[in-house]
Amino acid sequence: MPTLSQYESDNYLMLIDGISIQGYLEYTAGNYNTAKQYYKQAVYFGEKYFTTDTTSQKYSLAAFEGYGAVNRILNDYKTATKYIHKTIELAEKYHDYERIITANSDLALVYTDTKKYDLALFHIKKAESLALTKRKDLLPLVYNHFASVYHAKKDLNQTLFYFKKEHEADPETSETDKAINLSLVYLELHELALAKPLVVFLEKEYLNNHLLDYDRIQTLERLVKYYTQTRDFKKVAFYFDLYGEELDAFTRDEQQATTEDFIKKYDLKAKEDHINLLNQKNQLAENQLSQKNIAILIIVLALLLIVAIGLSLYLQQRNKNLKVEKQLLIMEDTLLRSQMEPHFVFNALSSLQGLIYEKQNQLAVKYLSKFAQLLRLSLEHSRMKFVPFKSEIESVENYLELQSLRFSNHFNYTISGNLEAVGSVSIPPLMIQPFVENAIYHGFANLDYQGELTITFEKHSDYVSFTIADNGSGIEASKNNTDKTKTSLSTTITMERLKSLVHTKNKIDFLEIKDNPDAPSGTVVLLRLPYVQTF
Repeated sequence: MPTLSQYESDNYLMLIDGISIQGYLEYTAGNYNTAKQYYKQAVYFGEKYFTTDTTSQKYSLAAFEGYGAVNRILNDYKTATKYIHKTIELAEKYHDYERIITANSDLALVYTDTKKYDLALFHIKKAESLALTKRKDLLPLVYNHFASVYHAKKDLNQTLFYFKKEHEADPETSETDKAINLSLVYLELHELALAKPLVVFLEKEYLNNHLLDYDRIQTLERLVKYYTQTRDFKKVAFYFDLYGEELDAFTRDEQQATTEDFIKKYDLKAKEDHINLLNQKNQLAENQLSQKNIAILIIVLALLLIVAIGLSLYLQQRNKNLKVEKQLLIMEDTLLRSQMEPHFVFNALSSLQGLIYEKQNQLAVKYLSKFAQLLRLSLEHSRMKFVPFKSEIESVENYLELQSLRFSNHFNYTISGNLEAVGSVSIPPLMIQPFVENAIYHGFANLDYQGELTITFEKHSDYVSFTIADNGSGIEASKNNTDKTKTSLSTTITMERLKSLVHTKNKIDFLEIKDNPDAPSGTVVLLRLPYVQTF
């Protein structure tokens, strides 16, 4: 380790502190790549000129911890763990209680991100124990990180408990932070009555332009989630569009700040060179020549860095655009499935109304019982993107039994396939029922013979195939017998969902509808659906 005069030591300490402060400001503004560059420079000086002096310890440990924290945000957990552990080790050696508490809290978040929850709880409890005896002013930070750990563990009650403890420990917590934290938990608990005043407050703050950039993004996430749960899809679409715009703007600002930072970085290098020159007065001429060589090297490195950073930023932007596109597709699928439910309920209630008008009371009661079972499954599936295969088959069976009762057993049906082979997979819900509905309402309409409907399924390597065959009137006859001003809403929605699945799942998805080759008349639907494996 080099020996420094008091003058040189003071200059390096000022440099470390100044760079770390700039890194912290960029970190709190959400410009993480820029913050990383500042902290990396501060760590370089901190490691090179670390001494047992109290001021040196303070500034160097701040640089080490900040560098670890920003690397966690950027998913470089190896580097994050290394520097946060280093901070704890040195802080414990020199009894820096503040740094021990904050570094253990940061390390808890690293282990939370990597799903090592036991280690995360160990370090956050260690931070809490020390804060209670040495630095109670740091308890709000500790409780906030406690909430983050339990939220990742999906323990929402504990998450809510520690968010409230954070607000109690810090009476000066802003109403915006309280609303953002608590609304997150209440929405995930589906406590809409408790979430509503918080969401209304955040919505007002957003519309009045009272929020910072990152708070605006978090607020829009809460608004989309709340109005999705309350089924106000007009507002969902409105705020989801704003969410995409805010996210793009946030990304552009970060990229611009990163580019400007690389220019500032070389000014810091010049300051370092100036300090080094103070120790080399007897070799001024040689140093001037060396400075020219360094300048050339810096220019070359700068060009290489700019190219590398440009490529990195391009890839980051592309990934974020893909993420937003995926979220839009997921939202579209949710909206489409929400339209399917009222369409089916309308048809079912119309059938029940017909039985009542015809005074078939016993049949109406049995029909109502089956309808209740089917409605329960429909509600359970409404918020799920994939449902267990057996549950979906149960739903189709209930539907067929309902229609069989409704039409006085005018048709027979069978469902066949190896249930054990598909017992551990899940498929998109409400994809089969629309085609069964078409066979009954269009294929079997006005038949003077017994209808036959068969459904067979088979599991393949990356999809499940379905064959839905009937001996009804066939495709052309159904078109002639159907009011051409009307179309099947459920089939239209199913086609749109299939198009979305092609984009969101790397599977083979297709639909084919043709005449039944094994019967004098009738229709065959061939459907392939992606699945996810469940255990």
